[in-house]
Amino acid sequence: MAVRGVRGAIDVSTDEPQAILAATRTLLRAIREANPKMMLEDLASALFTTTPDLHSVPPALAARELGWTQVPLLCLQEMSVEGGAPRLIRILLHWNTHLPQRAVRHVYLGRASDLRPDLGLEPLSATDVIKKSGWMDSLRQSLQGRSLRPIPMNCTGEPHDGSDEIRR
Repeated sequence: MAVRGVRGAIDVSTDEPQAILAATRTLLRAIREANPKMMLEDLASALFTTTPDLHSVPPALAARELGWTQVPLLCLQEMSVEGGAPRLIRILLHWNTHLPQRAVRHVYLGRASDLRPDLGLEPLSATDVIKKSGWMDSLRQSLQGRSLRPIPMNCTGEPHDGSDEIRR
């Protein structure tokens, strides 16, 4: 399994905690929607940066509010660049996934969409991802000739031996 970088950015209207947190939540949700196979337990870490004009609250707080309690998070301030876009939040996620880097969808919202026009951020369907990654063909080959049957499970999710005895 490889670690893939997932990028995202969004602009914020004002340096107020509620604006920063709302924008960050919007961006995180959009990244997860664009990458439906992304599970929190597969995230190695997340880096958040803000332009120097945003400093009222760390954007990582929004991730914690969304339940990202086990993902290591770090907030940093972007360097000040003359003529740079103001009031931006950027995110870099490190995602453990079998998907190739070309199948990862980056998300740039609002004014931030001007940051990376070279990425060609056209929508990619789940079918496209499966075809491009080749993992379905690999799965078919590995299962060829095998008989698949369901494994009975008890209410705790453990395999059930088929007896009617209740275990305590």
